[in-house]
Amino acid sequence: MMNYNDEIIAYTKLCNNYLPNFASLNFLQKKKTLKRIFQMINLFELLKDYDVSSNKNLCKLSEMCLNTLFDFLIAIPVGNNLFISACTRQFAEELLEIVYSEYCNKNIKFKNLISLNYRKLWQDGIQQSSKYKNLSQNDNKHPRIVRERSKLNNVNDIFRKDSDELHFKNKDLDIANYLEQMIVKNTEFNNNCESLVSKINKLHLFCIDILPIIVHLDINKLTMNQKSEYINLINNLN
Repeated sequence: MMNYNDEIIAYTKLCNNYLPNFASLNFLQKKKTLKRIFQMINLFELLKDYDVSSNKNLCKLSEMCLNTLFDFLIAIPVGNNLFISACTRQFAEELLEIVYSEYCNKNIKFKNLISLNYRKLWQDGIQQSSKYKNLSQNDNKHPRIVRERSKLNNVNDIFRKDSDELHFKNKDLDIANYLEQMIVKNTEFNNNCESLVSKINKLHLFCIDILPIIVHLDINKLTMNQKSEYINLINNLN
């Protein structure tokens, strides 16, 4: 059973041991945000072994999500915005592929699914599905409540905006000086720190609140160990 506090302590120690000079290590003080990353890891550790699903792509896609989250844990202390955007974009795309395989075509071959371009995946796929259209929407009477469709739209927004970020930016610095500033000062990452927290919160909200519903996660079909892990996950949400 995952102990989130122990995982955060071990992760923080690892980062301090191997990346002690990176200014972006300040992010490690955001324990609540780190906990949410480990909760998403915990969820996909369960889903990658959820072989009773009628969606035959779910386990493979969940394993991809898990690997991307591990890459994300490396990207955070390094603090390079391009590296971080690549991870969050990849994770958001994998989440959308899970949704597509549930909402649009459960029988699609895995290689065809992961080859879908943005238009086919989102605009002509998920957005046109009856299940997407039936998701509850935000309303003016309860503006602070994020409804299901907005949670999914947030994932798409992350995928779309981070895709735009992934292009080379010219720096008026030689390579050595640029790398030194990234390690020691990293003002670019620190200025975008709260934006990263917001992005993680949106991904976490989607993964925990509605992804289990989308994939029809049935707690009664989990093994005893899986059930204990999932209950522990739910009990540690805050």
